Amino acid sequence: MSERPIRLLVVDDEPLARMRIRSFGLAARGYEIAAEAENGEQAWRMLGERQPDIVIADIGMPVLDGLGLLERIRGMTAPPAVILLTCFEDFDKAQHAMRFGAADYLTKLLLSETEFIACLDRAVADMRKTRLRKRWTMRQLLQDRLLSGTATATGEELERETAAFRQFRLGALRFPVDAKLDAARLIGAYESEAAPYASFVIRLTETDWAVLLVSAELNGCADFNAWSAGVLRGGYEECAKVGLEPLQALSDARFRLDRLPAALLDCRWLLERAFYEPRGIVMSGDGQGAAAPDSAGGAGLRALHARIKQAAEELDAGAAFEHLRAWRDEIVLRAKPGAEQLRHAGFELGGCFREDLTMETDDGAASVREWIPDEVERCGHADELTALIERLIDRLKRGALPPSCRRQEIRDAIGYIRDHYREDIDAAAVARRVNLSPSWFATLFRNETGRSFLDFLQDYRLEQAREMMARSDLKIYEISTMVGIANPRYFSRLFSDKYRISPQDYRSKAKGTLYG
Repeated sequence: MSERPIRLLVVDDEPLARMRIRSFGLAARGYEIAAEAENGEQAWRMLGERQPDIVIADIGMPVLDGLGLLERIRGMTAPPAVILLTCFEDFDKAQHAMRFGAADYLTKLLLSETEFIACLDRAVADMRKTRLRKRWTMRQLLQDRLLSGTATATGEELERETAAFRQFRLGALRFPVDAKLDAARLIGAYESEAAPYASFVIRLTETDWAVLLVSAELNGCADFNAWSAGVLRGGYEECAKVGLEPLQALSDARFRLDRLPAALLDCRWLLERAFYEPRGIVMSGDGQGAAAPDSAGGAGLRALHARIKQAAEELDAGAAFEHLRAWRDEIVLRAKPGAEQLRHAGFELGGCFREDLTMETDDGAASVREWIPDEVERCGHADELTALIERLIDRLKRGALPPSCRRQEIRDAIGYIRDHYREDIDAAAVARRVNLSPSWFATLFRNETGRSFLDFLQDYRLEQAREMMARSDLKIYEISTMVGIANPRYFSRLFSDKYRISPQDYRSKAKGTLYG
């Protein structure tokens, strides 16, 4: 038995027959009489409001008999089981009813409590098996339709299974990439039956799920929309109880199954927007599709990446932390990039820190450059991204970028490198510019930056070259010359050693993808 009682609708024109059924010990066995009716027409009007699981109906009644009621019930979206009560002379009718979907039949004159309860138990067991099988089939057919984007060999079967439905709405759910999902619990949270409505959960990927919401009515769009939004809100609350808070979106109403793939595209765009909205909100829209990329946002991010890189190179903790928070605000409050663009922004943010810079994490020491894009990709909501930047700043303070009082001579030297890296410069010339002896300058520079002057200069040149390759159409040898490395072959070897990829391969992978 389920946690709630199985609801019965008793339909008989004889009051004594209804009274006899009421006298049975139903409550102790997990059943309750939700309503009674004197004929099939009256019972039909009660079905939507009372939502019985089982209808017990006399075959012979005035106005609308049991067979007529059974025929109507067969066309419902989520029909209850039907058990017919017969007299001996109704045996042929009972056999006919069984062929047309009745769960069972009982003779009224010989009816006992034990037999009645056993019949109910069989009906409940069959009803659960049928519903589980039908829902499993529906999920498979809907998954095929949504993922293929077009009608397939299973299209006719799906049309048959959904023949009773007149309206469709598609809900979309997106969970964080590392979420531990219990499929059975997720289905229980979002699947519902409340005539004339029903919902089905469909798995699309590890993180993305869909909820198809259907109505057997052609009208009543506002009521259907309210019910659909309620299903998503209720599902979210159930997921939140176990620490999962998915992004949620809901399409507008569609009246044909072949419109569902387009509804899924709209929902995926809405999920991109939901990332920046308050948690738990159900995003809905009118199917306008994705907006054009925000070029202003891209320019703003590029400028911030340059500032963060400069501060990280100079080990200027205060400036780095200030620019990291500005990066967060640019992402969350202004640019609001989609998932793919956000991943690229995370990759670029990680690239602002040199390869040998490490910090302590919960899993031990990690490269700052590698840790940042991995963590950005794991963020399931803008709140998590905000917390991530604060966590990054805290860990940088404790190790990689501690607040320091860098000597002004080294700051000036790094500034000179930024301005003149294209030229033929050496440590001795820069030492003279900052009024230090070459030997003392070399010692201070290594102590302050963790690298020799030549290694720092070379890394800076390669970083500038890497950005040019991603953002310009200049030839590799032209870029090599522009960053101060005159020999293209030597440049290619240095680049390949540093990034573990040739300049040509890097360009083919990176160009045109960093900012969508």
